[in-house]
Amino acid sequence: MRDGFFEDLSHLADARFRAEQLRIQAILAEETRIRASITQLQERQRRARAAATGELQAQRSFGGDALWEGWVSRMMRDLQTRLAQVLVRKSALMRDLAHAHGKLVAAEDLQQKVRKSRQGARQKSRNEALQSLFILQKGEADKNR
Repeated sequence: MRDGFFEDLSHLADARFRAEQLRIQAILAEETRIRASITQLQERQRRARAAATGELQAQRSFGGDALWEGWVSRMMRDLQTRLAQVLVRKSALMRDLAHAHGKLVAAEDLQQKVRKSRQGARQKSRNEALQSLFILQKGEADKNR
């Protein structure tokens, strides 16, 4: 294999991992928006129930409260459905992110092993060259005596 193969592999794995991270960020933002909408709707419903005085009493007598509760129920069901769909997509993206991370770790590990192996081979070659030089120098010194 050529010298930069594992480095290129590592760069590609890193790019894939970063792309998966970007994809997951978008779905996390959507999940956060939906959860905030649910919380806001629940808070509005809580406040409306707590403020059951005066004008609201008149609305209740005409069925306004039932209409409000029906609307809240439909909105809550819609938000919960959207949240469930987002969570399913998030699950798939998390799996893809985990695979991309695993490939990145493996590629970096391979690159590191190859680098260490090449360093070891270079060191071994240097040691052998030094030993040969030492033997030659010793032989020359013995010959000159």
